[in-house]
Amino acid sequence: MTVLAFYLLKVLICSGVLFLYYHLFLRNKVFHQWNRFYLLSAVVLSVLLPFIQIGIFEDQTQSSEVLQFILIGQSTDNYLEELIITNGHKVSTDTWLMIIYASVCVVFLFSIIYSVYKIFSIIRTHSIMILHNIKFLSTKVEGTPFSFHN
Repeated sequence: MTVLAFYLLKVLICSGVLFLYYHLFLRNKVFHQWNRFYLLSAVVLSVLLPFIQIGIFEDQTQSSEVLQFILIGQSTDNYLEELIITNGHKVSTDTWLMIIYASVCVVFLFSIIYSVYKIFSIIRTHSIMILHNIKFLSTKVEGTPFSFHN
């Protein structure tokens, strides 16, 4: 669970830095296509960048500690005597947090799928006019106007 929390913290920091750059330098520019591309790529980058590991601040004693642990485990013959077997089926707090996190992700995923479905149903039910290479739908549906994928 600690690894997941650390990853999510890295994602949050990366997306914050990338959005700060957008907010300071790209927000008022007239190149809307490039701004959209940057925002979409910033989301992908903020999810992928935390996987890259840079060994600048890596502690060199960590590998020797692991080696010592392995040697201690091999040298003791009685390490299996302290094994305790429990019969209870408890669900840990980490498992509950992962279930809640996954449930929220699934709810948001279905919300996005439903929104895209509604947009495509609006496109199917209304006539399309082309004005200066832009597809324009004249509608009075609640939640419009908006632009979507060309």
